[in-house]
Amino acid sequence: MGNLESNNTYTQSKFAIDQTIHPHPRFGNIAKSIRERRGEKVCMLAPLFHDKNTDMNEQTEQDPFPGKVYMDAMPFGMGMCCLQITYECSTMKHA
Repeated sequence: MGNLESNNTYTQSKFAIDQTIHPHPRFGNIAKSIRERRGEKVCMLAPLFHDKNTDMNEQTEQDPFPGKVYMDAMPFGMGMCCLQITYECSTMKHA
């Protein structure tokens, strides 16, 4: 797949490909606009469970935040934070 950052026009993400963004132009342009207005990519960090057998202190280019899950693009936030479902209920109590 090569260097993802240079191939991702909208997000310039190291991890998520732009094809995962909905094809409507609005969604890619939102990700690009946010990145351009900030002057940098988004940086979302989620802590990992620390155990005695795993070294989570070494910082590398691929792992700039050891001990955390690093997400550098809007598809991580917009596309993975919820599950939307629609169902029909006869009353609010039933819902």
